[in-house]
Amino acid sequence: MVSMEDVQKRFKAVFGELNKVIVGQDETLKQILISLLCNGNALLEGYPGLAKTLSISTLAEILDLKFSRIQGTPDLLPSDVTGTYVLQEGKSSTLQFQKGPVFANIVLVDEINRATPKTQSALLEAMQERQVTVGNHTFQLDSPFFVLATQNPIEQEGSLSCDQQVFINGELRTGHELLALAGEPVFVNEHGMALYELDDSWTVSLDVDGTLKRQECMLYTLPYTEDMIDVTTKTGKKLTVTKNHPFFVNDRGTLCWKKAEELTKYDYLVNPASIFVDETSQPLFTHEETLARMTQKPLL
Repeated sequence: MVSMEDVQKRFKAVFGELNKVIVGQDETLKQILISLLCNGNALLEGYPGLAKTLSISTLAEILDLKFSRIQGTPDLLPSDVTGTYVLQEGKSSTLQFQKGPVFANIVLVDEINRATPKTQSALLEAMQERQVTVGNHTFQLDSPFFVLATQNPIEQEGSLSCDQQVFINGELRTGHELLALAGEPVFVNEHGMALYELDDSWTVSLDVDGTLKRQECMLYTLPYTEDMIDVTTKTGKKLTVTKNHPFFVNDRGTLCWKKAEELTKYDYLVNPASIFVDETSQPLFTHEETLARMTQKPLL
């Protein structure tokens, strides 16, 4: 029987070793360790380059556990996760099961939101039952078994098309105008997502407590080949967005986030009554007032 004192001692020891490699992400590391100790699984959301992969691979190395990594892509198949039967040729040809990357103690599924739902479902049995069924055979997984999936919040949230206007530095600017101001990207990943710095730029966005605050902003571009969705409000304002773009709406009395493809005629976009910038309250224009001003004076 292991006492709580022993658990805390080992927890601190592992956490201390992780801190030698991963700096400045104490809360994230604690939550990962708690998920592992509770025999659960975890989903880690973060931007590229924040050591998500390094965190879980370092944990596997510290605990001396078998580690495997699955890269989520649209063409990833369920058999690429669980494994499949392979024909072995010899004196008599036989089918032999070749284990997939899910047969490990710690499995990292990078960018799980890029994989298809059918492929994601191949992990459900392993995560819940600690076993894998392929054909008519069921294979037990080694203990401990821990799945940590990551996803990129940029791709999850969706994007505006570059001809749409956004509120930057107190005025409306299109994506094309911001790209001209940004210059060269500071980061480009293998999927074509580029990140740009906008010097001395700010915008107003919702904080975690639901209030509007002035915050620094950056610009990103993401190649998008799927159909765009045109959203038209009852006041006549039109937006062209990706199908996953989030909207904060009043759905028949319930405030919630909805993707663009989920919007219905019963949804009302939620607009706050005022914006708080530098502790001063500034009233927002209505859609009608904004459209009227835009038609009277062209934006620079």
